[in-house]
Amino acid sequence: MNDIDILVTAPLPPFLYEPLKASYICHDYAQAADKAALLGKVGPKIRGLVQGGGTVTPEHLLDALPKLDLKPAWPNLKFTRPLAMVEAPDGTHRQFVLDRID
Repeated sequence: MNDIDILVTAPLPPFLYEPLKASYICHDYAQAADKAALLGKVGPKIRGLVQGGGTVTPEHLLDALPKLDLKPAWPNLKFTRPLAMVEAPDGTHRQFVLDRID
């Protein structure tokens, strides 16, 4: 285990949550009875954020995490043409990256 604190904002199945708990100091925002108190206590030391697919992070949550270290999800993905990222209209919260083909 390392000493990196992460905030878990969505319910996770054990097969995802257990490896996180083995590697990081996890703070369960999703299950916290008093979310504001949890943020007040651990917000200043949170460096990672674990969310469910399609989750939109509220601005007040980001403001409470001054040490959050965001990294690109796909650092090697390069686009040379205009593109868009859209959500599937079927309620599944799947994301699609669109690139123009000439």
